[in-house]
Amino acid sequence: MATSGKNEALIGDLKDGLLDFLEQLGHNEGKYNSRLWFGGGDGMSYNNMLVLKKYMQTHPDEFQRFELLRPVLQVWHTQWTNLTRVIQTHLGESLSNNPATIRWAAKKIRRDISGDKKSDFYPDSQLLALLHDTQMLDGWRYILFHVSPAMPLM
Repeated sequence: MATSGKNEALIGDLKDGLLDFLEQLGHNEGKYNSRLWFGGGDGMSYNNMLVLKKYMQTHPDEFQRFELLRPVLQVWHTQWTNLTRVIQTHLGESLSNNPATIRWAAKKIRRDISGDKKSDFYPDSQLLALLHDTQMLDGWRYILFHVSPAMPLM
């Protein structure tokens, strides 16, 4: 499908964009299948689709009311937001020498970390997975090799 060039942040543009996509699928006012249309997006797009349905609820036709539209919150947007939140919380100061921060560990393994507002999903999630695994292995190393033999593990 061709893109519409509309801004989904504006309710009017979202409506025009959805109507454009539906027309490309062969659905328009008076000629459409009564099947559900799933529209996915981030939190803002999801909310704007709900607002659009609310604004259009008094129109006479189910097509005009967007009654068949089912907004879906895309899970990966939620994961991306959570990843950004974790990184911002535990990133640490740029000149800090604190080994408990993500920035310190990333410097030690010579990996870049995005310190801006929005993280780069794949590189940053891979970095966090790597840091998690190395911390877990280090914990097991400590338990297995630094505990006296007379002392029980649990």
